[in-house]
Amino acid sequence: MNKKNTHLDGATPPINGIDISNHTHKKKWDAFINDLDFKCVNRFTDEMTYSQIKKHELDNKDILVNIDSSAYLSHLEFCGKKEETLIIVNSITSLQVVDDKNKLTIANGHSILLPAGKCFELNSNKRRKSSSFILNMNDICNTDDFYLFEELHWNKDPNFSSGLNIDKIMHRLYDCSSEKLIERGHLAILNALSFEIESMKSNLSLMSNKSFVNDVISIINENYKKSEFCLEDLSRLMGVSQRTIQTKMNVAGVRFLNTLQSKRALELKELIDTEGHYNSELLALKAGFQSLSTANNNFIKEYGISINKYKKNMR
Repeated sequence: MNKKNTHLDGATPPINGIDISNHTHKKKWDAFINDLDFKCVNRFTDEMTYSQIKKHELDNKDILVNIDSSAYLSHLEFCGKKEETLIIVNSITSLQVVDDKNKLTIANGHSILLPAGKCFELNSNKRRKSSSFILNMNDICNTDDFYLFEELHWNKDPNFSSGLNIDKIMHRLYDCSSEKLIERGHLAILNALSFEIESMKSNLSLMSNKSFVNDVISIINENYKKSEFCLEDLSRLMGVSQRTIQTKMNVAGVRFLNTLQSKRALELKELIDTEGHYNSELLALKAGFQSLSTANNNFIKEYGISINKYKKNMR
């Protein structure tokens, strides 16, 4: 593994080193931030009495940055491949993150996901201790799925399913001296974010499928009284194949014929309740069934009693 650990002063520590040079020269600090591909304006709120910073570059060029410094305000603009980059900031101490629309405070080891395409500010009123990852989203998901990160940006990690795991890993990587642990932590974070994106895609698919099934049921409700209404008719009205309808309904645990006949049985029950003096076969046809025997079989299946017995009980 050819990983790089870089100190603020440019020196390279031992491969397992974690000691960070204490440097209070602001220009050195600015130069280091610029080296991370950020334009920056840094203003230390008090005298810059100490600043410790470490850059760890992984094989895929993702970067882990650990900072321990005097309180400061930093205005940052990422200059790299913005559309492909994700930034995670985990704060060990209280840290305020601001852009033109958002203003959040992260503390107690929580993290926030930031888009690389917008300028933002990091503001620490007291001592700043944080761990940050600059990640390539191509290692997390396909380009077509990048838009899903818009739902995760500016969310504190506990607000999404993998967030607490990311918090724990990021917190553990602060002051970490193990190359293997950093590598595994990095991989775990990529996997957690990939899982999050796949979960979101699955939820979107379920929502889409639910909407589709709702449309199917709506059409059934409008046509169930037509005794000739069938799957072919539904397919024509939906503008999709019969196989597509069956597949999507099966995923939702719904079957076309069961839904259709259940609706007809309910209609028949309501007709018996209000017009029970009429002939049973006439009521069955009025409810959409093609025959009394079919109606009776479905009525028993739905209500556990035959049509005639139900009518007798109504007297």
